[in-house]
Amino acid sequence: MAKRLEILVTSGDLAGKRFEVPSAGLRLGRSSSSDIHIPDEELSRNHCFFECSGESDVTVIDLSSANGTYVNGEAVSSAPRTLKAGDEIYVGSTTLKMIGEEEPSGKDAPARPASDAGGEVDLGFGSAGNQPVGSPDDARQKVSPVLKIVTTAIVGVLLVSIAFVLVFGNPFAKKRAVQAEKREKVSDDIVSFAYEKVDADSSHVFRYAATLASNGELSIEFDDLPHENRQLPSTKKQITDSNRELLEMIFSGDDWKKLKDEYIGESFANVNAYKSWSIKLVRKNGVKKVVVENELEPEEFKRIREKLESTVNNILGVQSIERSREEIEKSVEDSEILADEFWDKRDVEYSNISKAIDAYTLARRDLSLLGASGDSIARIQRKIDEARKELDGRCKKRFEEAGRLQTIGDWEGAREEFAIIREMVPRRDDIRHRDAESGIENCEVNLRKIEKDRKGHRK
Repeated sequence: MAKRLEILVTSGDLAGKRFEVPSAGLRLGRSSSSDIHIPDEELSRNHCFFECSGESDVTVIDLSSANGTYVNGEAVSSAPRTLKAGDEIYVGSTTLKMIGEEEPSGKDAPARPASDAGGEVDLGFGSAGNQPVGSPDDARQKVSPVLKIVTTAIVGVLLVSIAFVLVFGNPFAKKRAVQAEKREKVSDDIVSFAYEKVDADSSHVFRYAATLASNGELSIEFDDLPHENRQLPSTKKQITDSNRELLEMIFSGDDWKKLKDEYIGESFANVNAYKSWSIKLVRKNGVKKVVVENELEPEEFKRIREKLESTVNNILGVQSIERSREEIEKSVEDSEILADEFWDKRDVEYSNISKAIDAYTLARRDLSLLGASGDSIARIQRKIDEARKELDGRCKKRFEEAGRLQTIGDWEGAREEFAIIREMVPRRDDIRHRDAESGIENCEVNLRKIEKDRKGHRK
């Protein structure tokens, strides 16, 4: 079996040290809790992560560090980068090298500068080392008056600088610390995750996988629905900031922190059955993977994975993964009835058209899961198109009226129009909703300015 690569530090504070990559991986950063702790202000507290891949391979990912991680001069992202012997990794002012059995050991690493060994350093201000010198009086006579003045000035500046740092602290260090603190405020943000569950026995294999890529694309894949033996295409969507907040909340509590890496059992109820769940979460401050296999789920894990499934399905609009055909057919019927009710009452509440579109869309997706005929899906699609056209027209008129009111300086009237638009399209991932919020904010800024001018005139 091939020997796993090791990490050799070739420059920086830890020059000459070697690190093996264990199965749990190694985290490198400025934090004292890092596996490879390097007190370098150019590093993030949690900078990058080395992980085992297969029997002998090692990969590295960047944990959204401020100054980046580079392999042979190329920037590394949050996607794993496989390393090979001889690769050089640059992090801050430190250089690392991947070595195998043929590579030199730590003792062959670059030697430290001679000045570190305690040797004398000639600054050019006088005689060196072994040169003959006269008496102390002769030496004083040979020193130039100009040199005396320059030396005295340099010593004075150094003493003043030292006193300033002692009294007020190092302003540059404080500035770097503040910048580092700002970067660390988002250290818990999710970079990506991969969740998979498998439920198999002698008659079928059911698999469900949800993935959030580092580019913000959320996707799910599932096949062989219970009692249906059907494979369904993957569903993908670019998530919004509000979607990401929902996902981050799932892992923000103590449940995730309490979990061990593995919960492995020999069998699950039936010797011919197999069940497994796994979640790999990549955050800006580290990576954690939890696996439950042929074992009852810990309560903390069960709460997390149920919330994760529910949230992912809601974001992607997939509500019909593990239900029977009868249940899905009933869901289609209920969704269409609800959508028709919202559509009939579209003039009662501003948000009813959007609610009708959402319910029709859910009915159409469930029909697709059932493998329904094209005519059935087309009928629902016509209702969606009609509702969207009506909503587009109403929003356009409201935006035009809001623009007219802004032109004549009626900021209160414009704000009311924008508020209605925001209610008509309540989904925050709709650009019309965001434009309406921006319009409201602009109106409020102008209203505050007018009120301030009025108070100034009264004075």
